[in-house]
Amino acid sequence: MKYFYVPKRFDPKVLFPEMERHYQKYYYVLHKLFEIPLHNRTMNEDSFIPLHSKHLEKILNTRWCTKIMGDLLGKEVIFSDNHYIVGSKAKGYKISKYYKSGGTNRIPIEKSMYKNIEQNKENRIDFSKMTNALHVALAKKLLDIEIDAVGACKYINLEMKKEEDVVTYMYFVDSILNKDFRFIVDETVGRVHTNISNFPSKLRRFLRYKGNPLVNIDIRNSQPFIFNKIIISFISEFIQKRSLSHTLEIEQELSDYLIKNLKIDIRMDLFSLQNVLPLIISTKSNKPVKTTNIYNIHSLRHFLYFASYPIYINSIRSNFYYLSQFCNKQYLGDISSYVLTFDDAEKYVELTKEGKFHDYFMEKMGINDRSTYKETFFKQVFFSKLNYNYIYKNRRAFHKYFPTVSTLIDLLKLLDYKFPSLLLQRAESQIMINNISKRIINELPQCYFLTIHDSILTLPEYENEVSAIILEEFSIKYGLTPTLKVD
Repeated sequence: MKYFYVPKRFDPKVLFPEMERHYQKYYYVLHKLFEIPLHNRTMNEDSFIPLHSKHLEKILNTRWCTKIMGDLLGKEVIFSDNHYIVGSKAKGYKISKYYKSGGTNRIPIEKSMYKNIEQNKENRIDFSKMTNALHVALAKKLLDIEIDAVGACKYINLEMKKEEDVVTYMYFVDSILNKDFRFIVDETVGRVHTNISNFPSKLRRFLRYKGNPLVNIDIRNSQPFIFNKIIISFISEFIQKRSLSHTLEIEQELSDYLIKNLKIDIRMDLFSLQNVLPLIISTKSNKPVKTTNIYNIHSLRHFLYFASYPIYINSIRSNFYYLSQFCNKQYLGDISSYVLTFDDAEKYVELTKEGKFHDYFMEKMGINDRSTYKETFFKQVFFSKLNYNYIYKNRRAFHKYFPTVSTLIDLLKLLDYKFPSLLLQRAESQIMINNISKRIINELPQCYFLTIHDSILTLPEYENEVSAIILEEFSIKYGLTPTLKVD
């Protein structure tokens, strides 16, 4: 049975009694607003969800599309941002809090509606349009995934305490049971998004291939581990360039630049630097910034970024080198506790190699709940904007324990605050898809497996061979061996 997931409080018989023949159309719109965020983790309960008018017209019928959407908006079942850009952005919609807070019902989809949906499916797997042989092979494997629906439903009913969790988990079970598969390649970073990559980790134990259970081989601390390659490259470059003549040359160049262009004498004490900081940042970003203190050298580092960056537009390495040298200058006052000695970077590398980084950081932060920690950590440390007025708690703590790594992350964000996240995701997808998956297909042709971003789902009998390939590829590409976790 195929279902729509719609708010319990939505009763079309009460709201639109004259539209009885078209209730399924209302359900479809509300179902899409429920479904789309489950496959896009960047969305939250306040996000407006894009619904493309051309697609809606295919499902709802051009004649009825405006009527259906107008009815839902008129009765405040949904709200719209009323913002669209032709060819770029569709109008966004979201279910009102009243209807969203009342729980969710599963309503059977009528055969005629389901046929229409299938014929006009946005994310249908179309092999005729796939040009990458590796993607074709992975998509074909996805079509063979099964689920122990009885076991999964029993687990959901016994273990899930919140109704919203029960409904969400049931949706994912239904998607596999009904073979409602999606295979989407993010062309920006190369990531492959499927039903399984977004599948709740607690339900993976119920996934099957021809009735056989699967194991998940996970690269622990994957993205923080991959960042080691960048850290080691920059430190290596720094050590190679560390010569007195080069140091003096860069210092003189920056000093001349500051005095000539910004009328600032570099020979200032920490107090003076603190007072002039808002002026510097305002000059370089065209946004006034109110700063009252320098926390853990963080604001000072931002001053250095903005002051020196124009000199080294094409060389982040020079920025990193100069920043390290500049932070050692005695005339900046007593900042010895913040000097970049690279000891913290070595500790970071070891922790990520051993798969203990998140455990270490959670302990330092006094965090016990791992369920929401990782998403918050990445948002606040690797994926956040450079913000001079407010520093996230995780970001502040990360800089305290790993100042060198923290500095490097911010330097990369000079290009674009999204750059570190895109860099890590692309690196992860390249090694998981282009290297590891390709080798498994070529060397273990009988092996069934699926990728879940930073892990491989496979049959127990292939656990050792697949694990060996993962470790070998990471060693070849990064010169480091990660820790694997199998469950």
